[in-house]
Amino acid sequence: LAQKFGRDGAVSVAAAGSRNGGRDVTIDAEDGNGGTVPTGLQQYDRYWGGSVVAHGNYKILSGQVFYTGRRNIMTTGAFGATLNDPRNYGDDRRFLAELKAEPKIGKNAQLLLRGLVNGAYYHLDYIYETGDPAFPRQNYTETYKSRWYGAEARLATQLGKMAKLQAGAELQLHTEADMKSGQFEADGSFTDLLDVLGKYNVYSAYALAD
Repeated sequence: LAQKFGRDGAVSVAAAGSRNGGRDVTIDAEDGNGGTVPTGLQQYDRYWGGSVVAHGNYKILSGQVFYTGRRNIMTTGAFGATLNDPRNYGDDRRFLAELKAEPKIGKNAQLLLRGLVNGAYYHLDYIYETGDPAFPRQNYTETYKSRWYGAEARLATQLGKMAKLQAGAELQLHTEADMKSGQFEADGSFTDLLDVLGKYNVYSAYALAD
Protein backbone atom coordinates (compact mmCIF):
# COMPACT_ATOMS: atom_id res chain seq x y z
CA LEU A 1 0.00 0.00 0.00
CA ALA A 2 1.47 3.36 -1.04
CA GLN A 3 0.12 6.89 -1.13
CA LYS A 4 1.70 10.14 -2.33
CA PHE A 5 0.96 13.53 -0.80
CA GLY A 6 1.69 16.15 -3.40
CA ARG A 7 5.29 16.47 -4.57
CA ASP A 8 6.89 16.33 -1.13
CA GLY A 9 5.33 13.45 0.77
CA ALA A 10 4.60 9.75 0.54
CA VAL A 11 3.64 6.84 2.81
CA SER A 12 3.97 3.12 2.18
CA VAL A 13 2.89 0.16 4.29
CA ALA A 14 3.60 -3.53 3.71
CA ALA A 15 2.64 -6.60 5.71
CA ALA A 16 3.38 -10.30 5.36
CA GLY A 17 2.58 -13.47 7.22
CA SER A 18 3.55 -17.11 6.91
CA ARG A 19 2.64 -20.41 8.47
CA ASN A 20 4.05 -23.92 8.22
CA GLY A 21 2.05 -26.79 9.67
CA GLY A 22 5.18 -28.90 9.99
CA ARG A 23 5.90 -32.35 8.62
CA ASP A 24 6.60 -35.84 9.90
CA VAL A 25 10.26 -36.90 9.84
CA THR A 26 12.43 -39.65 11.32
CA ILE A 27 15.55 -38.87 13.33
CA ASP A 28 18.16 -40.92 15.19
CA ALA A 29 17.38 -40.27 18.85
CA GLU A 30 19.46 -41.36 21.83
CA ASP A 31 18.29 -44.68 23.26
CA GLY A 32 19.70 -44.13 26.77
CA ASN A 33 22.38 -46.81 26.32
CA GLY A 34 24.90 -44.83 24.31
CA GLY A 35 23.31 -45.64 20.97
CA THR A 36 20.53 -44.28 18.79
CA VAL A 37 17.14 -45.49 17.65
CA PRO A 38 15.05 -44.26 14.69
CA THR A 39 12.28 -42.09 16.11
CA GLY A 40 9.38 -40.43 14.31
CA LEU A 41 8.74 -36.72 14.89
CA GLN A 42 5.47 -34.92 14.26
CA GLN A 43 5.07 -31.19 13.49
CA TYR A 44 8.77 -30.78 12.68
CA ASP A 45 9.48 -27.19 11.52
CA ARG A 46 6.03 -25.97 12.51
CA TYR A 47 5.88 -22.19 12.89
CA TRP A 48 3.82 -19.08 12.25
CA GLY A 49 4.87 -15.45 12.04
CA GLY A 50 4.29 -12.06 10.52
CA SER A 51 5.91 -8.72 9.77
CA VAL A 52 4.78 -5.18 9.06
CA VAL A 53 6.82 -2.22 7.85
CA ALA A 54 5.83 1.39 7.17
CA HIS A 55 7.84 4.18 5.55
CA GLY A 56 6.99 7.85 5.25
CA ASN A 57 8.65 11.04 4.09
CA TYR A 58 7.75 14.70 3.89
CA LYS A 59 10.26 17.22 2.59
CA ILE A 60 13.38 16.88 4.80
CA LEU A 61 11.72 14.38 7.18
CA SER A 62 11.55 10.61 6.79
CA GLY A 63 10.66 7.78 9.11
CA GLN A 64 10.08 4.08 9.34
CA VAL A 65 8.44 1.57 11.67
CA PHE A 66 9.10 -2.17 11.62
CA TYR A 67 7.79 -5.13 13.62
CA THR A 68 8.24 -8.86 13.17
CA GLY A 69 7.29 -11.84 15.29
CA ARG A 70 7.50 -15.61 15.01
CA ARG A 71 6.64 -18.69 17.08
CA ASN A 72 8.55 -21.88 16.32
CA ILE A 73 7.35 -25.24 17.67
CA MET A 74 10.39 -27.39 18.52
CA THR A 75 9.62 -31.11 18.76
CA THR A 76 13.23 -32.26 18.18
CA GLY A 77 14.08 -32.57 21.87
CA ALA A 78 16.84 -29.94 21.80
CA PHE A 79 19.10 -29.86 24.90
CA GLY A 80 17.49 -33.03 26.22
CA ALA A 81 13.91 -31.73 26.15
CA THR A 82 11.01 -34.12 25.62
CA LEU A 83 10.67 -35.44 22.07
CA ASN A 84 7.47 -34.86 20.12
CA ASP A 85 6.11 -32.34 22.63
CA PRO A 86 4.54 -29.28 20.92
CA ARG A 87 4.78 -27.39 24.23
CA ASN A 88 8.47 -26.87 23.41
CA TYR A 89 8.49 -23.56 21.58
CA GLY A 90 10.36 -20.31 21.00
CA ASP A 91 8.98 -16.79 20.53
CA ASP A 92 11.09 -14.22 18.68
CA ARG A 93 10.08 -10.54 18.21
CA ARG A 94 11.77 -7.36 16.95
CA PHE A 95 10.65 -3.72 16.79
CA LEU A 96 12.19 -0.58 15.29
CA ALA A 97 11.04 3.02 14.90
CA GLU A 98 13.25 5.72 13.35
CA LEU A 99 12.83 9.39 12.44
CA LYS A 100 15.34 11.36 10.34
CA ALA A 101 15.74 14.96 9.25
CA GLU A 102 18.22 15.87 6.50
CA PRO A 103 18.29 19.65 6.01
CA LYS A 104 20.76 21.27 3.63
CA ILE A 105 23.06 24.01 4.91
CA GLY A 106 24.07 26.33 2.13
CA LYS A 107 25.21 24.87 -1.17
CA ASN A 108 27.84 22.40 -0.01
CA ALA A 109 26.74 20.97 3.34
CA GLN A 110 24.02 18.69 4.64
CA LEU A 111 23.03 17.80 8.19
CA LEU A 112 21.60 14.45 9.28
CA LEU A 113 19.64 14.23 12.53
CA ARG A 114 18.35 10.80 13.50
CA GLY A 115 16.47 9.32 16.46
CA LEU A 116 15.41 5.73 16.96
CA VAL A 117 14.02 3.16 19.37
CA ASN A 118 14.73 -0.58 19.14
CA GLY A 119 13.26 -3.53 20.95
CA ALA A 120 13.93 -7.27 20.98
CA TYR A 121 12.28 -10.16 22.80
CA TYR A 122 12.96 -13.90 22.87
CA HIS A 123 11.30 -16.53 25.04
CA LEU A 124 11.45 -20.32 25.02
CA ASP A 125 9.71 -23.08 26.94
CA TYR A 126 11.19 -26.58 27.20
CA ILE A 127 9.52 -29.60 28.81
CA TYR A 128 11.74 -32.21 30.48
CA GLU A 129 10.87 -35.70 31.68
CA THR A 130 11.82 -36.15 35.33
CA GLY A 131 11.26 -39.88 35.82
CA ASP A 132 9.15 -39.10 38.90
CA PRO A 133 5.57 -40.45 38.53
CA ALA A 134 4.32 -37.75 40.92
CA PHE A 135 5.94 -34.98 38.84
CA PRO A 136 6.57 -36.49 35.39
CA ARG A 137 7.42 -33.30 33.49
CA GLN A 138 9.25 -30.12 34.39
CA ASN A 139 8.93 -26.78 32.57
CA TYR A 140 12.16 -24.80 31.91
CA THR A 141 12.02 -21.25 30.49
CA GLU A 142 14.38 -18.59 29.14
CA THR A 143 13.48 -14.97 28.43
CA TYR A 144 15.67 -12.25 26.90
CA LYS A 145 14.39 -8.67 26.61
CA SER A 146 16.16 -5.57 25.37
CA ARG A 147 15.25 -1.99 24.58
CA TRP A 148 17.50 0.80 23.45
CA TYR A 149 17.23 4.38 22.20
CA GLY A 150 19.61 6.15 19.85
CA ALA A 151 20.37 9.59 18.49
CA GLU A 152 22.85 10.68 15.84
CA ALA A 153 23.97 13.99 14.33
CA ARG A 154 26.18 14.06 11.24
CA LEU A 155 27.46 16.90 9.07
CA ALA A 156 28.69 16.27 5.54
CA THR A 157 30.31 19.00 3.49
CA GLN A 158 31.98 19.16 0.12
CA LEU A 159 35.52 20.55 0.15
CA GLY A 160 36.18 21.57 -3.38
CA LYS A 161 35.59 19.24 -6.30
CA MET A 162 37.59 16.26 -5.07
CA ALA A 163 37.15 16.01 -1.30
CA LYS A 164 34.27 15.39 1.09
CA LEU A 165 34.29 15.60 4.88
CA GLN A 166 31.85 13.92 7.25
CA ALA A 167 31.82 14.24 11.04
CA GLY A 168 29.27 13.20 13.62
CA ALA A 169 28.41 11.75 16.99
CA GLU A 170 26.07 8.99 18.14
CA LEU A 171 24.49 8.03 21.44
CA GLN A 172 22.81 4.73 22.32
CA LEU A 173 21.02 4.21 25.64
CA HIS A 174 20.39 0.55 26.40
CA THR A 175 17.78 0.92 29.12
CA GLU A 176 16.87 -2.77 29.23
CA ALA A 177 19.13 -5.76 28.61
CA ASP A 178 17.54 -8.53 30.67
CA MET A 179 18.33 -12.24 30.73
CA LYS A 180 16.25 -14.63 32.80
CA SER A 181 15.92 -18.40 33.02
CA GLY A 182 14.42 -20.81 35.51
CA GLN A 183 12.22 -23.81 36.08
CA PHE A 184 8.92 -24.69 37.71
CA GLU A 185 9.16 -27.12 40.63
CA ALA A 186 6.80 -29.89 41.73
CA ASP A 187 5.12 -27.64 44.29
CA GLY A 188 4.39 -24.98 41.64
CA SER A 189 7.13 -22.61 42.74
CA PHE A 190 9.63 -21.10 40.29
CA THR A 191 13.41 -21.36 40.75
CA ASP A 192 15.55 -18.63 39.16
CA LEU A 193 18.66 -19.99 37.43
CA LEU A 194 19.69 -16.74 35.72
CA ASP A 195 18.46 -13.25 36.54
CA VAL A 196 20.47 -10.40 34.99
CA LEU A 197 18.98 -6.92 34.61
CA GLY A 198 21.53 -4.99 32.60
CA LYS A 199 21.77 -1.39 31.44
CA TYR A 200 24.57 0.30 29.53
CA ASN A 201 25.24 3.23 27.21
CA VAL A 202 27.39 3.67 24.11
CA TYR A 203 28.91 7.01 23.05
CA SER A 204 30.85 7.51 19.82
CA ALA A 205 32.24 10.21 17.54
CA TYR A 206 33.67 9.87 14.05
CA ALA A 207 35.17 11.79 11.14
CA LEU A 208 35.77 10.67 7.57
CA ALA A 209 37.47 12.40 4.67
CA ASP A 210 37.38 11.05 1.14
